[in-house]
Amino acid sequence: MSLATICAVPYETMAAFLAGDETGRLASIARAHGRTWIISVTSAPTCPVNAFEAWPDDGPPPLVVDAEDRLALVFDDVMPFDDGARRPEYVYFDEAMAARVVDFITRAHGDDPTRRDALLVNCHAGISRSGAIADFARVVAGVPYDDFRRENPQVVPNTWVRRLLLARWTREDA
Repeated sequence: MSLATICAVPYETMAAFLAGDETGRLASIARAHGRTWIISVTSAPTCPVNAFEAWPDDGPPPLVVDAEDRLALVFDDVMPFDDGARRPEYVYFDEAMAARVVDFITRAHGDDPTRRDALLVNCHAGISRSGAIADFARVVAGVPYDDFRRENPQVVPNTWVRRLLLARWTREDA
């Protein structure tokens, strides 16, 4: 088992952990695992919600840069309309991003089967975008649903993100 614990967390919680907070929940999780993999999701600078959320004009800064155990994504917490229409001021999760996430999670889970690793995923609130990615990782890693929900009771996955991830994974698995 490589990915043993998967957590969706808010932006501020991840920011504190990455800044060296050794007292928080994420530090405790990291200490209990062999390796900590991180996916950080931020909103696009053009997202109208940035002003509502009191972020700077261009939104929250990315928390990580892409590395072997880090993946940075920029997309908004939106879904296309039923007819497929999209609003131009938003950045939508797409198949290219899904491919990057599936590759990252597959690599993380298969990295060292003898090690128990953690995957931490953040978005603004740790509920929808990160929830969809974390729930997808749960499926890949075979983490029991009840265990995942105990660790992530706040998660309400963005169905568009989850749908694209599962479609990509199914296509790669075939």
